[in-house]
Amino acid sequence: MGNGKRLFADGTVPAGFKLLDATTSTTGVVMATYEPAGAVPRGSFEFDEPTSAEVERRQKLAAEDSAGVRTASAPRSTAADARSTGGFA
Repeated sequence: MGNGKRLFADGTVPAGFKLLDATTSTTGVVMATYEPAGAVPRGSFEFDEPTSAEVERRQKLAAEDSAGVRTASAPRSTAADARSTGGFA
């Protein structure tokens, strides 16, 4: 984003922060105070069981695959793909 001063130097280790206080000015500027909160928690956005919408999506993809509708330009991504790419497939 732009050419301003870097907030964190190259090689800075990611860290978690806890919000201590936040105030909004009359012009809409948010002033927040944070304290270090240790390491960044890591997890997964994947549900233990797929939602009904995900089951429907998978069924649709399987039907398209068997009908030959899908092409090489429309790759399928999976939860494993998202985990291995940090959520970006």
